[in-house]
Amino acid sequence: MNYAESLNYIESASAPGSKPGLKRISALLEALAAPQRGLKFIHVAGTNGKGSVCCYLESVLQENGIKTGLYTSPHLRRVNERFRFCGSDISDEDLAELIDDLAPVNDSLGRQCTEFELLTAAAFFYYKKLGAEIVILETGLGGRFDATNIIEKPLLSIVSSIGLDHTEILGDTKEKIAFEKAGIFKSGCPALCLKGDENVLEVFESEARKRGSKLYTADESELCLISADIGGQLFSFEGKTFKISMLGAHQLINAALAIRAVEILREGGIKIPDEALRRGLEKARLSSRLSILSDKPLFILDGGHNPMGIESAKAALEAIFPEREKIVIFGTMKDKDISESLKLLKGFCSEIVCTSVGGERAKDAAGLYEMAAETGIPGSFEPEVPGAVEKALQRAEKKNALVLCLGSLYLAGPVLDYFEEKKNADSGN
Repeated sequence: MNYAESLNYIESASAPGSKPGLKRISALLEALAAPQRGLKFIHVAGTNGKGSVCCYLESVLQENGIKTGLYTSPHLRRVNERFRFCGSDISDEDLAELIDDLAPVNDSLGRQCTEFELLTAAAFFYYKKLGAEIVILETGLGGRFDATNIIEKPLLSIVSSIGLDHTEILGDTKEKIAFEKAGIFKSGCPALCLKGDENVLEVFESEARKRGSKLYTADESELCLISADIGGQLFSFEGKTFKISMLGAHQLINAALAIRAVEILREGGIKIPDEALRRGLEKARLSSRLSILSDKPLFILDGGHNPMGIESAKAALEAIFPEREKIVIFGTMKDKDISESLKLLKGFCSEIVCTSVGGERAKDAAGLYEMAAETGIPGSFEPEVPGAVEKALQRAEKKNALVLCLGSLYLAGPVLDYFEEKKNADSGN
């Protein structure tokens, strides 16, 4: 099986959609001799911030010389991004070989697993084969019935910020969503969450007691921003000073979770020097988290895809560029809270360019533009992402404005492709 054939198999040999439950992946893993049982995990769930927490932890562990696996979703451009080992994405050849190994087993079971379940099983198989010392495992959706929750004894379970997203599946209140996320807590294993919301914290405390998990918290009130600019943020947490390269107050919270996680891992016997912690935090960078793709005009890409994420990006740019005019490129999914997201963007941006991320779940560009106009945001729409980027850049150049592109992680891929193609064209490649 070559790389193209492996991608085709992933798409064609799995059940469509998201199907909660662990029976299917359990059967597949048992047929593969349960590779997950020989691995050590840090399990991370949450509405917003879990990808950043994973990124910080990966960077810190690597600075400490630990052979680290990182499994995340969704991917921005290529499925290879989901499987990282020692800081690098899986190669095309290794992915093809991995799927080739799994295919006969999956076929023998009637191809019942969803795509995410198949990829999760592949990740366990891959990291076991390579001898990963610690695997950082990000949930796909929720926690309790997520395929990643098949693991039994993680080193640590972490839940990042909780907000209203995927409410049709996880529940329509923060407390219901917190209950689903707390499903990753395991008996005898430590768990970590934010201290913030009292009602949410009560859910975590209750579930930790029921599951026999010792609950730790990261207290946001212990955070103090010292300075911030386009190059990063200097802050203190629990009296110690750290620097991160990622922008926004929300990233301070994510970093605080990572710092507390390191403290808990130390209690469990893993030696992580302060210098490795500091270097790892500062080196951590995650594509599409307020990432600067162009200086002139200034173009910033963010993965904010719900009101909570959009508010975080908005607050970060208002703090760093309070007087700068802002143009927003916006594309999102039909099942998101579009009205609330647009309300947050009103007054923040001088104009909006609506586009479509593509696929059945995507909100069409024209319909999105109509909603923006009804909200009182002037702008236009471009059905294709490259056209939206071109238009926004042209408008920004005329007005000396910055461009912020957000609304969906699925928007990031075509935007990154656009800038790579432009770079290659400019260099004559």
